[in-house]
Amino acid sequence: MNNPKIRQVGIFTESEEITHWLACTLKLTTLSFDSICILNKSSDIAKNSPSLIIVTECKFRALYNYLNKANTLLPVLVVTRDFNGFRVPNANRLTIDLLPLPAATIGLLEHSIKAVFQDFKLNQELTKLAHYDALTGAANRLLFQDRCKQALKMAKRNKRAVGLLYFDLDEFKPINDTYGHDIGDELLKRFVEIVSSVSCETDTLARLGGDEFALLLPDLS
Repeated sequence: MNNPKIRQVGIFTESEEITHWLACTLKLTTLSFDSICILNKSSDIAKNSPSLIIVTECKFRALYNYLNKANTLLPVLVVTRDFNGFRVPNANRLTIDLLPLPAATIGLLEHSIKAVFQDFKLNQELTKLAHYDALTGAANRLLFQDRCKQALKMAKRNKRAVGLLYFDLDEFKPINDTYGHDIGDELLKRFVEIVSSVSCETDTLARLGGDEFALLLPDLS
């Protein structure tokens, strides 16, 4: 994440105009990849989105103590609405924005945050289904073809060889016919686990057909 952001949300009192909430809602719903942190009236962390811990590389307890050190910055945030250069343990610098929020709408905000991250999780799952075999977790034909094209380009540029191994599991159909498809599925998954365990991280194992697999070795020095 090149330019991560933490959105710190201050809480207004019941008497504040609801227009503040409407403005914040509009902004928050467009920030699905930003992290959100809700502070209570004492400037303590009340709620935070899951990505906040990912961005800062902290567990929640450590994060709680860590961000509380920034409480002295809140007056600055109120005036400037933006603070650049908040350093986190991974040495990245974050941009922190402070948004006013009516206290009565916190429940709605939490619901909005959950909806945003449910959509984000769904998008991740759909991306995985589009590029990986649902049964074995190996790459599918589409992803494998793309990886092969990239590997050939890199090999030509670096003047190195590319390796390709093809696997066709013999007598697999009789296993399905004799023991059932559940056993056959477990065999395929176990095969992928074994091959993956002895492959490099840069290699790509793909399922090309029912019992056909291929392993791409992009860099044979």
